[in-house]
Amino acid sequence: MGAAMDAANLNPYTDPGHPWQGKTVFCLASGDSLRRLDASEWALIRDAQRHGDIVLAVNSSIKTARNGGCEPDALIFTDQNWFEDNETLIRAFKGPVFTLSRRAKVAMPELLRLENITRGDFGLCPPLRDGRSTGHRAVSLAVMCGARRVVMMGYDMRVDPDTGRSHCHDDYQHTETMKSYRDEFIPSFNGWHQDGLRVGCEIVNATDGTALDEFPKVRLMDVFAC
Repeated sequence: MGAAMDAANLNPYTDPGHPWQGKTVFCLASGDSLRRLDASEWALIRDAQRHGDIVLAVNSSIKTARNGGCEPDALIFTDQNWFEDNETLIRAFKGPVFTLSRRAKVAMPELLRLENITRGDFGLCPPLRDGRSTGHRAVSLAVMCGARRVVMMGYDMRVDPDTGRSHCHDDYQHTETMKSYRDEFIPSFNGWHQDGLRVGCEIVNATDGTALDEFPKVRLMDVFAC
């Protein structure tokens, strides 16, 4: 019993509250399309940040954002091996860093560890609604933190037929197949659009060439016209 209590004390879960109440949150997943954003599109995102909106990076998408001149406001990761490969980056990051990794939380207590469960709706308090990937969890986190709108970017959910790339960075490539996207990643989003509306959050997909049809597809330029 004592050992179990010690482990719990080392790995407390976080209730982040609603720091993004009423804001737009740009969730940057790792699809290859993120790499194709041009300078004017990154400039629009930076301008949104200056007006108080939030950029949430998923894993190594933070590197692609920085290449575009955009410093994310928050970071989320799941895998312990990603933490081990990028610990220096994580420790230097100025914003909140969310994780589901127990071991990463032990190594770096200031991380914000999230409790996640399989559930059929969104909650505005923990635990986090789970999904197939960290990209799913980023959307859940944005909703839980009070976003009024989530703009999904880099949610390609496909392998580029011309290049064979699945990710916007080179930390790992060719790790997913069209079958895994079709059978696992895409179905894991089923119902999320209406579920978001029920708690007051509009989720839209601004990913160029996305294979994901669950959410309204918009052009990034149109996001800023709303």
